[in-house]
Amino acid sequence: MNFFENSFLNIGFSWTLSKSLPYILVIILGLTISIYIFKKIKIKRKWLKRIAISFLTASFFFAYFAYAPIYEGDFSNNAEVVAKTKELDEIKSNRLIVISIPGCPFCAESIVRMKRLKKRNPKIIIEYIICNGDSSSIEWYSKQTGGEIVSRLAKNNEAISALSKHKYPSFAYQSGNQLKCWSNDGFGVRAIDEIESKF
Repeated sequence: MNFFENSFLNIGFSWTLSKSLPYILVIILGLTISIYIFKKIKIKRKWLKRIAISFLTASFFFAYFAYAPIYEGDFSNNAEVVAKTKELDEIKSNRLIVISIPGCPFCAESIVRMKRLKKRNPKIIIEYIICNGDSSSIEWYSKQTGGEIVSRLAKNNEAISALSKHKYPSFAYQSGNQLKCWSNDGFGVRAIDEIESKF
């Protein structure tokens, strides 16, 4: 998340609203400035004036989009409900599980979001489960998370890897008997809002 989105998060807006508001405000700003400019410049043809205002407004939006592009999974909440089996007993209820592997750059990127989530909601338990790792993997994750987020090795590498469909990071949350799992590109701001709503 960029400076503007983080600012809205700090104020207390939801993740979805914090992601959306800068785009909305840029459009409003572009439209306001465009109307002001073209009131000063006299253009007799109304259709030409409307095109000029639309073009200038759009240029504000695209300038911000170039600074902060929207990716496919940014607003997603594509959870898959998974049957809980004995092999997945190590997944505990009411905590956000981040399934990761050693040396994964996308797993490393997820730490920033998870730390922000934990800071906003200290009650949320976040746990990194590392597949196919060793003690040095735990040390690395613990160092990156600052000790506020639990990091441990998977007890059943095969089952946890299968749960993530070998896509890392993946996210899992169990509430009651329901186990939900998200791939990285399916765990956007709407999914984070859903997790926050449970605490």
